[in-house]
Amino acid sequence: MANCSTDAAVHPMVPVPDALQIVLEETAKRLTRSPVAHWEDVCELNQLVDGDHRILAQPVRVPSPGYPAYNASIMDGYAIHCPCPPGNDRSTSTSTSTSTLQNDGWTHCIVQSIYAGDDPAPRYPGEGEATQDSFASFAPAAYITTGAAVPDEYNCVIPIENCTVDTTSGKLKFTGIPKPGMWIRLVGCDMKADSCILQAGDALDAVAIGILVQLGVRRVRVRRRPKVGILSTGNELLRLGETPVRVGQIPDANRPLLLALLQSFGNCIPVDLGIQTDDDVPALAQSLLDAMDECDVIISTGGISMGQKDMMEHVLVNQLGAHVHFGRIHMKPGKPTTFLTLAHKNVTKLIFALPGNPVSAMVCSELFLRPCLNLFAHYHGEPPSDIISGTDVEPAVQSMLQSARVLQPEVMATIAVKDLTLDTERPEYHRVMLEYYCANDGMMQVKARSTGVQRSSRLMSCHAADGLMILPQAIPGHLETAKVGDLHPVLLLGNHPNRRRTRLQDSVHIHGTKQWRVSLIYFKTTETSHSFEVQNTMSQVFGSSEVTLVSFQSCNGSARELVDQLEASVSSTSRSLVNLHMVVCAPSIPFPVMVEASNDIRKSPALGKNADSMAMQARQGACSHDSISALFEPVVGYGSQQDGSLILYLPEKGLEGALRNIQGMMTHALHIGRTSATSTR
Repeated sequence: MANCSTDAAVHPMVPVPDALQIVLEETAKRLTRSPVAHWEDVCELNQLVDGDHRILAQPVRVPSPGYPAYNASIMDGYAIHCPCPPGNDRSTSTSTSTSTLQNDGWTHCIVQSIYAGDDPAPRYPGEGEATQDSFASFAPAAYITTGAAVPDEYNCVIPIENCTVDTTSGKLKFTGIPKPGMWIRLVGCDMKADSCILQAGDALDAVAIGILVQLGVRRVRVRRRPKVGILSTGNELLRLGETPVRVGQIPDANRPLLLALLQSFGNCIPVDLGIQTDDDVPALAQSLLDAMDECDVIISTGGISMGQKDMMEHVLVNQLGAHVHFGRIHMKPGKPTTFLTLAHKNVTKLIFALPGNPVSAMVCSELFLRPCLNLFAHYHGEPPSDIISGTDVEPAVQSMLQSARVLQPEVMATIAVKDLTLDTERPEYHRVMLEYYCANDGMMQVKARSTGVQRSSRLMSCHAADGLMILPQAIPGHLETAKVGDLHPVLLLGNHPNRRRTRLQDSVHIHGTKQWRVSLIYFKTTETSHSFEVQNTMSQVFGSSEVTLVSFQSCNGSARELVDQLEASVSSTSRSLVNLHMVVCAPSIPFPVMVEASNDIRKSPALGKNADSMAMQARQGACSHDSISALFEPVVGYGSQQDGSLILYLPEKGLEGALRNIQGMMTHALHIGRTSATSTR
């Protein structure tokens, strides 16, 4: 790719998944080429508060003897010694009965009181406690409060509500049968000695801080947060508080917006680099050089499109020697987004040159910058010496990207209120508000409502937005609107714990490594559903990491109702979401209905083209696993939406054999369908 400002117009538009892959690969290379110690700090525990988002750099193990460090009472009550082994209820009951008969029901005498924080060793009878004279007739007991240390001579606690006490003599009796260990937290029962209680990469949230305090940890090693500089460019921009002196001047909203956004990320230290005008190129170059001395990542807004004064790429490439990895992205908003790297004093700097419209800057920061900074925060583990020396970074890079959870959580949401017009040139990241509700089947569902006009200058479209709904590019004459009730993936905005984030290969949004995204219809005659068995069969054939069940429906009606359901499913989803529409026929379906459904699917407008040879292979594979399946007439073909998706109608009996027999052909057919759909567009 040429590196000069005049070439900005010829940068090819890169799909979002490819652009994100490039950003994360370059981030990983930057990390693997630096010793891990460079990215670690020591943090005193008393300096941590929830909301700092600090990330552990090393695991934390529980010191001996574990937590709690002593046997602790769970209840307010009386500690006693129970002589019988656990489970020997008969001997316990007999002993208690004998004692009760001899002493009018009184079994123990209270010899001490133990409160939380007390040393349990001394015995000094007090008010309401028995004297030494009572020891001969009764077993000793101790009044004890919740959390107090249980002395070694006691092995169970009787709750106070089950006890009766003679306050004059200090005698005690109780109901129920005591057992050793009852109502006692034993040493190490909460956290076992030498167990790894927090992992490297865990966020030090409120709970983690509490755990560390319980263990007596005073300081921890945390990930060093990268410094991210934010620079605004443009002659029209005013600083906060400045008054316009001519028409055309506007407040610089981007810089305060991004400073606040990055602060909320919690995985970096934002640095305000101010505003630079378009006219003073030397000053812009010097400002960028100064920023590289301090910052690991640099964000600029404005000056990156194709206008005469859009000089950012020219300065970065021609004057500073940066390398452009991509210069346009196939998305709306944010098409001019440019990603560069620059070696500054032998250290690679990552540079995101974002468009000047505030919505574009915010959306692209969520899509590309947040995952990049998440990778900084959660990378840990010393790379091999050959990687540090720069001879071979690719294995470490790919290993890091496979395991890192750096993408925002995703949900599937149905469009509510009104249809959405699809863009004819690019996929759109539509700002939506989400509503969670429980459907009639008990499953949690999500509805998405547009935030209104989606112009990239209209920052109000981001106000109250819960997520970015990923809408496909329109196919004129075929797919022009996303209709109410259609299901689409939504990237959630806001902060989420590491465990809820998404790995690259698991993302429906990216979907590059999950080959099959399945919409399943289970055709049956009863209320019983075997959808789990069907999904398990698919996972066994294709591999669990290659199958995503996007939607599941059941049909216990007629063949006509089944076809109607299939047609609705095919017409309402795009290949970016579903590439395999599968109908599985339960063995309980009568043979005539099976045949009728097969014929109706073949004639259905949902099926654009039959693949009879694959259907025959599926039939042979099914027969090899279940001979009765020879009577079944499978259907295999392409969907009618010209999106490259496949349609299968297969029997549940023999399903594994059918899928295994056409597995290779399905992959080839999907590739052909995808190529054909792309050329049609």
